[in-house]
Amino acid sequence: MANHQYTVMAEKRDQHGKGPAHRLRAAGRVPAVLYGHGKAAVSLSTNAHDIAPMLHHTGLVTLKVEGRKRDVTAIIKDVQLDIIRGTVRHVDFQEVREDEVITAAIPIEPHGTPAGESQGGMLEQIMHEVEIKCAANRLPKAIRVEIGGMNVNDVITIKDLPLPEGAVADADPDQVVFSLVLPRVDAEAEAGEEAAGLAPEEGAAAEPEVIGKGKKEEEEEGESA
Repeated sequence: MANHQYTVMAEKRDQHGKGPAHRLRAAGRVPAVLYGHGKAAVSLSTNAHDIAPMLHHTGLVTLKVEGRKRDVTAIIKDVQLDIIRGTVRHVDFQEVREDEVITAAIPIEPHGTPAGESQGGMLEQIMHEVEIKCAANRLPKAIRVEIGGMNVNDVITIKDLPLPEGAVADADPDQVVFSLVLPRVDAEAEAGEEAAGLAPEEGAAAEPEVIGKGKKEEEEEGESA
């Protein structure tokens, strides 16, 4: 389970808008905001190098805000990235209590090799994250799903996910997360052969046999002439 793995040093900021934000980023800092528990939002800034390692952190962080005697327990609620530069533009922190039930998006990670791959099956991951309701101090880094027992046409749904104790997925329990399927080309070819009343092997062998008969008939006609 995820706990206070990161501590973030933050400073209050009074200036807002594009100009001040641009100057902050040029100085190696990231604009941020802290909200939650019905309190007024507080504008902050943090060091860009400090925030970079925790972009995908789903657990708790400890915010040490300059001028505040008490540390703040929070989660990273949202991160805005510069798509071109790959840098952080803005961070939203949400203040929480450690035992507070919150909703958070958690990555889903497969583990293992499906048994059905030896039969030609291919793993499809339909969902890559799921929102769960869980105590803040029990949020996992990721939901690790064992897929080694999957055979062709097997599926793993939301209700099959190994969630932390007391956690509930905020999604349709029958929604498919993983499926093991045959490659689409093979499946379509087999469907066409079955529609013609032939097994896949028969369909492949039938054509040369018909051609052979036609060739023999042509030879016999030539001899008769």
